[in-house]
Amino acid sequence: MFLLTFALSACLPTYTSDADKAEDTAVDTAAADTDTDTDTDTDSDTDTDTDTDTDTDTDTDTDTDTDTDTDTDVSVDCSAAGPGPGVGDIVITEILKNPDPTVDDSGEWFEVQNVSGGTVDLCGVVLTDLGTDSHTIASPVSIAAGAYAVIGRSSDTAVNGGLSPDYVISGTTYQLGNDEDELVLTASGGGGELDRVVYEQATFPDTKGRSMQLQVVDTTSNDLGASWCEGTAIYGTDGNVGTPGAANDACRPPDEVEPPH
Repeated sequence: MFLLTFALSACLPTYTSDADKAEDTAVDTAAADTDTDTDTDTDSDTDTDTDTDTDTDTDTDTDTDTDTDTDTDVSVDCSAAGPGPGVGDIVITEILKNPDPTVDDSGEWFEVQNVSGGTVDLCGVVLTDLGTDSHTIASPVSIAAGAYAVIGRSSDTAVNGGLSPDYVISGTTYQLGNDEDELVLTASGGGGELDRVVYEQATFPDTKGRSMQLQVVDTTSNDLGASWCEGTAIYGTDGNVGTPGAANDACRPPDEVEPPH
């Protein structure tokens, strides 16, 4: 019996304390771990992002640019006009380029004479200088044979010095320079140059308030300053000197010419 008890005790583990026993049991259990852990992660991307651009920018173009074109073109109606002049039919015979005290914008004028044998109409005739001025006569201006027509800047006798023009140049499309300028008449539809005067201070009459009057009436003589004289007769209401719409005065020596006022 003694021997059996000894043998059994030799086969069993020996614990010195309860702690030792617990530790040994834990080790045994760990060694027998039959871990069957499997990854059961079923995570799937369920991103339901419905982000849409909610930009409510209502920026609108506030550009208030407007067309400020002040085009002053006038309608030309020559349906009631007679035949236009041909080359050599009309001559520029008198020019008031610098009225006084009447202002230029209302008091300037020039005169043409019909030297043809029949009536002509200025409708459609183009007035230009050698720069940028240009105006087309936009309505009938009939001139009998031998008669005159006056082209002015205003029909208002209260401001134009008492002038009664046959036609008025509207706006500032054509103006006469005080010291030098050019007056060119061209037939309607490009029918050729009718007449021109190119004047300047040195050789043409140049007294303020007094017209230049042509003495030899033809389109060649009026190219020369020596063919022009200053007017001597007062017309209208402001004391300007000239004979608008009538035959020119004869040239007089400078010491016989009265001042315009």
